[in-house]
Amino acid sequence: MILALTGCCPLACGEKTEEPYLRVSPTRVHFSNDSSKSFVGVVCNTAWQAVVTDTASSWLTLAESRGDGDATLAIFAARNPAEENREGTVSFVSDDGLTATVRVTQGQVTVYPDGYVLPIQRSERGDSIHIVVLGEGFTEKDLEA
Repeated sequence: MILALTGCCPLACGEKTEEPYLRVSPTRVHFSNDSSKSFVGVVCNTAWQAVVTDTASSWLTLAESRGDGDATLAIFAARNPAEENREGTVSFVSDDGLTATVRVTQGQVTVYPDGYVLPIQRSERGDSIHIVVLGEGFTEKDLEA
């Protein structure tokens, strides 16, 4: 009878149950206004799910929405054409009910007013040539090339 009781009880055999954990890193991600991706490390000892908040679901996507254990998750941001920053949240929930959050922000598009001069390169010696680019919708990145 004693053998039957010890065989049924995992604690009697010295087995330990691990405390559940869920951690993400980094907890904040910032994107420029261009479309790009970033990575978040997930450390978890159970299965988990990741969800983008409704307010950001139109521009923020995840490479995968579920995992089991540790993982590296890619987060993709579409280009922000607006003249204001935007933000969203990726929420993680483990099967044990633990939660973790990554706050995501994305910068605004830079719009230069009429008459704005953007110096790209300056001459350090000798005579220089001034090149002027006119038009609608040029960004600083367009002019770098």
